[in-house]
Amino acid sequence: PHEYQDHATDFLLDRGAAALVLDPGLGKTSVVFNAFCRLQEENLAKKMLVVAPLRVCQLVWRQEALKWTQFKHLKISLVHGSKKEQALKQDADIYLINPEGVAWLAAQFWGKKFPFDTVVIDELTKFKNAQSVRHKKLLPMLKKVKRRWGLTGTFLPNGYLDLFGQMKILDDGTALGFYYTHFRNKFFEKGYDGFSFKLRRGADVAIEAAIKPYVLRMSADDYLELPPLIDDIRSVEMPPKARVKYETMKKEMVTELDGDLIEAGNAAAAYSKLKQMANGAVYAGDGVFEPRKVVHLHDAKIEAVEELIEELAGSPLLIGYEFNHDLDRLRKALGDVPYIGSGVSGDQAAQIEKDWNAGRIPVLLAHPASAGHGLNFQLGNAAHVAWFSCTWDYELYDQFIKRIFRQGNKALRVFNHIFIVENTIDNKTRAAILDKGLTQSGFYDALNSEIYHDGNSDASPDEAAKREDNSMTRKLERKGRKKPPKEEVEDAEYEDVDEDDEQDEDEKPARKSRRSSRRKAKAEEPEDDGDEEDEEEEDEKAARKSRRSSKRSSSGTKRKLRGKSEDDEDEDEDEDEPVSKKARKQFDKNVQERLEDDEEDDDEEEEAPKKRRSTKRSPEPEGGAPAEINYTLLAEAIVDVMAKRLAG
Repeated sequence: PHEYQDHATDFLLDRGAAALVLDPGLGKTSVVFNAFCRLQEENLAKKMLVVAPLRVCQLVWRQEALKWTQFKHLKISLVHGSKKEQALKQDADIYLINPEGVAWLAAQFWGKKFPFDTVVIDELTKFKNAQSVRHKKLLPMLKKVKRRWGLTGTFLPNGYLDLFGQMKILDDGTALGFYYTHFRNKFFEKGYDGFSFKLRRGADVAIEAAIKPYVLRMSADDYLELPPLIDDIRSVEMPPKARVKYETMKKEMVTELDGDLIEAGNAAAAYSKLKQMANGAVYAGDGVFEPRKVVHLHDAKIEAVEELIEELAGSPLLIGYEFNHDLDRLRKALGDVPYIGSGVSGDQAAQIEKDWNAGRIPVLLAHPASAGHGLNFQLGNAAHVAWFSCTWDYELYDQFIKRIFRQGNKALRVFNHIFIVENTIDNKTRAAILDKGLTQSGFYDALNSEIYHDGNSDASPDEAAKREDNSMTRKLERKGRKKPPKEEVEDAEYEDVDEDDEQDEDEKPARKSRRSSRRKAKAEEPEDDGDEEDEEEEDEKAARKSRRSSKRSSSGTKRKLRGKSEDDEDEDEDEDEPVSKKARKQFDKNVQERLEDDEEDDDEEEEAPKKRRSTKRSPEPEGGAPAEINYTLLAEAIVDVMAKRLAG
């Protein structure tokens, strides 16, 4: 192993919850193998479960173990397909399963002991959504797992909100909390659009500090000699007729193409339609009430791709596409070129990978979601990646490029060609990718992008951080056990204290003593001033009361002349009271009168139960029976009248 891989191995061994954020090509899989083997040698681990995308399970883990002598003894079982029950029962060291199989796995161990002491989540971002089925099924199974390790190259694909689900899988909510809404309300606020969220001031620093003990970030730029990556933006001009249709869809969310109505029901659907129209074709029909078909718009991007292929003169080109109709039109224009996407099996993808690295495939089409993980295309020294339609998911974008731009590629430079139709949604997609890349880059820099760069970096975890994380490991091991008494819990919380904690403990008696002295001094202070003020207030109140009494007596005759009753005396008595208090009294009086009226009505109804007030019933229908009022319709009518008045 490389020196940086040894450091990464030690990082995993020191922690029960850890995330390796390593760029593709740095050997995350080998690091995990090395850490697990060392645990086995010390009888600290027996079986490990790896949850990874299907292609990664099929093409990476077993093949990586066979590459190295020290890992060949490991027995690996792939839990997938029709015989996955037999694969799960095999006696193996490592079991591989894809995220889609987690629900099935949870059903197998419902009410049973989970047999794995180490769980590895390869491509941890697959569990960024804490509300997904896979997340909810996997988390309860991890309660008694001693070690949870996450692997990813893009920890922050679309923003800080993605961190919650990933960290919760690793540490049960220790770092960022157990509830997503609490995490969001604490660190984020609503954007101006009313539905997006943006970081509060200083929240990024707080989040980074909370997760830093669990995360090891290593950049390929720091440890590997890679060729430079050059972005090549290729502008494409949309034909005038197609531009008219595009602008109509943009403004009206509906347009007509060759007699077919293209419409978008919401903003997300409009975004998809505009992306397709920029590519040159769009789906018509919803596939449910109307048959789904592809409507052609233009071939501007197809022609740009053909020009690029001519320029490369046979150099291998990997092209990323987004929609299936893009794939069909590209294969129709370029010939029956191979592709990796929907319908391609793992064995077929493995054969394509071999042919590509052997230089037998000049043009390869691939969907980023299918080829973004588990495939290594760098061995053929290919130097060109192209985006027929650039995705706005930064994780897919970054991982797709690094199928080529990674360790082992001996090309002098790697080109990233991006086709953009000017003044369309392509420009916004590109801007979003750049913004997300900057956000993730800043996040990594704030964590520890230079960790272990020289072997003794200041960013490496110190002893205090290790003790803190070991305490977290013990908390994970205690999950599910009987809750200890309060005294034991308090002891457990203070098992691992550093010098700062000890100083705090020493200062506590001093602070307590100072507080007691202040309270004692305050209690002994003379209270004469307070008594004098109280006496002055009492005298002032008595004077006001005397003035009100004299005023009432002098106005008694006038009240009789004006014809006022004695009941009005209370109103005059409260003339000096604040308005709010008067309003409250009037409200209580009205309520009391209403209650008295209701009691009288109840008495009348008891005496004559058949008698009803005509104002509470609608006119009797022809049958003679009284008709009940539909209060729902009445309320709606009132609301309509009020709305019209407000509008007028």
